Amino acid sequence: MEERKIAYDPRLLAGGLGLGLVLFATHNKSITFNNSQGETYIFLPTIGLAMIAICVGMFFADGARKFDWGPWWIWAPMAVIVGSMGLRLVLDFSMHSLAGLTVGLVFFFLYIVSRQLGHGIFLALIPFVLLEAGSVVWQGISNPEQFAGGFITSPSLHNYDVSNNYMTTPNYNIAAGFMAFGAIAAFWKWQWVLVSLAIVGMFFTGAPEAVFILAVMAVVMVVRRDWGKRIIVPLALLPLLAVLLIVGYGRPLYLQTAWVAQTADGTKALYPLTLDPEKREGAIPGRWRVINEAMSDIKPLGHGLELTKYTVETVHNVPLIITDQIGPVAGLAWLFIAVACLVRTKWKYAWAVVLTMGVFDHYIWTQMAPYWWVLAGVSSGSVIKSDYIFRRA
Repeated sequence: MEERKIAYDPRLLAGGLGLGLVLFATHNKSITFNNSQGETYIFLPTIGLAMIAICVGMFFADGARKFDWGPWWIWAPMAVIVGSMGLRLVLDFSMHSLAGLTVGLVFFFLYIVSRQLGHGIFLALIPFVLLEAGSVVWQGISNPEQFAGGFITSPSLHNYDVSNNYMTTPNYNIAAGFMAFGAIAAFWKWQWVLVSLAIVGMFFTGAPEAVFILAVMAVVMVVRRDWGKRIIVPLALLPLLAVLLIVGYGRPLYLQTAWVAQTADGTKALYPLTLDPEKREGAIPGRWRVINEAMSDIKPLGHGLELTKYTVETVHNVPLIITDQIGPVAGLAWLFIAVACLVRTKWKYAWAVVLTMGVFDHYIWTQMAPYWWVLAGVSSGSVIKSDYIFRRA
């Protein structure tokens, strides 16, 4: 009897992976449920990872699928990253290290799958970028003196603990990064409109990283001469955002995030400027201090992979956090792939965004980890004419 092969619609798999990416990045405590013992039994990032693993498995269940490794300058450094996770397991045989290696293998095969499914994976992000931008704007207008994270990362309204402001403050940097990545990576007819709406949403997060990302993207746009009639819309928004800043929207938030306050128990947390000035530490000096502390104890295979455990004491730089977790060789491998893809693929904006997000934060390696692997696959496997947004290629 002839063996029957299983075939799945590539569009279905691409949509499933896109939804998995959204769920993986959704760290919203309001839709995270714990039992009476405090154990979490519904956590959307876990569901997102499961969806990604299932879609990857479904892809390879079709015996007709071609196993395409892609260019050596991507898969070889990726193998170094996953290999470092494997060596960590040999060095520290534990369920934690085993889980890290398992996730690394899933992500490696995700890269291979993404090469063949293409940029359709990112089209699933479009409605969620719109939802995130809308929810952030609504939160920002309703509560102009509070950070806005939208549906992606808003804290729970229950059991609010003012003593741990880092955990109860929305991670506005992730909110800004999600909107920036989704708007840039989703190629479609009205992408310039999506980018314009994402700019407004990023403003209302109150995230300094949003300003940094937009500034770098503006430089990239000018260098590439990516302008035309479509750029009128985002340019027209700038005076509006300036007026909102003058009347008070966003200004208190951008001032607050310039500082980190020392709490009574010695931990660090973001606090308003009204606190004792002697307890303030500049945000940039604070992160530089954390980096120096971590880099003073570098180990060849790091201290162990952590994708879900992070605080303000976590290294806020992607190559350096990888160095801290699984070793310097893996950190250099990640950076090599990102820079090589920026130079050698036509996805200039997307890779510029990824590299920019990795300068002052770690979420593209932690809370949004699979996005980098998918982008590596899609950008190296998809044939596009260009990624211009505002001018016609």
